[in-house]
Amino acid sequence: MKEREYYEPRLRYIDFCRAILFSLGVILHSAWLLKAQSTFLTHVHDFIHSFRMESFFLIAGFFSAMTLTRNTPQYFLRNRLVRLLLPLVVWGSLINIFLNCALRGSWHDVSFVESATYWLHEEWLGHLWFLGTLILYVLLIYGLHEVFPRAIDFFRKPFWNLSLILMSVLGLHQGLRFIYHLTLHDRYITLVVTDLEEVLNYLPVYLAGYVFFHHRAMLQQLVDKIVVNSAGVALFWAASPFLHSYWGGQLRQAWAVIYSIQVCAVLFWIARTFFNRAIPALDALSDASYTVYLVHWPLMAVLYRLMLPSHLPTLLLFLVLAIVTGILSYALHHFVISRSETLLLLLNGRLEQGPQKRGLTAWAPSTIVSDTSLLS
Repeated sequence: MKEREYYEPRLRYIDFCRAILFSLGVILHSAWLLKAQSTFLTHVHDFIHSFRMESFFLIAGFFSAMTLTRNTPQYFLRNRLVRLLLPLVVWGSLINIFLNCALRGSWHDVSFVESATYWLHEEWLGHLWFLGTLILYVLLIYGLHEVFPRAIDFFRKPFWNLSLILMSVLGLHQGLRFIYHLTLHDRYITLVVTDLEEVLNYLPVYLAGYVFFHHRAMLQQLVDKIVVNSAGVALFWAASPFLHSYWGGQLRQAWAVIYSIQVCAVLFWIARTFFNRAIPALDALSDASYTVYLVHWPLMAVLYRLMLPSHLPTLLLFLVLAIVTGILSYALHHFVISRSETLLLLLNGRLEQGPQKRGLTAWAPSTIVSDTSLLS
């Protein structure tokens, strides 16, 4: 079957949210390094961590459905494996060695790479576990489309509504969590490229993104509920201090699933309201965001280790780490990686060249939806 190209306006507000979620990784890891020294940074870390990956996987599911609707399953599989697997192998096996040296505080001893534990226990992955998780989701969705193509029609049925989608996400999440802790929690299971618990944890929101693509009116309905979603987010944090009992913890854990979707909806509303248009600086950030996330954690860990001992106040050190790492990561993409076809392929998984190669974002009002730029 011939692969198809699909032309439609760029989904700028969703693409913008994806870039913001990637960029928040810089702030998250800066806070993580210093949270033991600051209660404020602990709260910053915990807040970002409470929704960032759920929102990211929801967006990934949305764009996966888009690609499969516009192209063949074979194209989807090939495109995603190149986009995800190459950077995973290159960054994980080479660049993350510097990350682990920095975290261990030893620049000369790399004997840990000779240990099977380093590879089998996913230590080599560092922050790249999400790529392995996405690869498994890609294989799952590809298999459904290829082996059971009619099963996909279930996600397109008109009986879906917003309440059913949310309750299905919650029910599947709790069901998978129960099965994992009942049968798999105490067993040694290694997937090498990701963690099984993380795979099961984020699968429901990934599938929610897939369903939302086929029912975009419901996604807009969710995004339009800005008052309800904002109130839900505020109530979640207001109630959290009172949910320390066993059953309170269970309630908070289940509530967090709906909460994360509400935060994502708030982000969508903000992006759609204020940033759903061509803004060259934001388009350039979106283009670089994948590289920024891949490189920022090894780079930040090395910078932090080189700065020790630091006599800077904790919050100032946090800002220095976040700002310097962000700038260097952004510059690395636009002035090094995007200017080399080889580096763009190995470090970013991109096969194509064009305006994005030079860091430009000359998107016409109607242009090809770039599967690779949207990292689904």
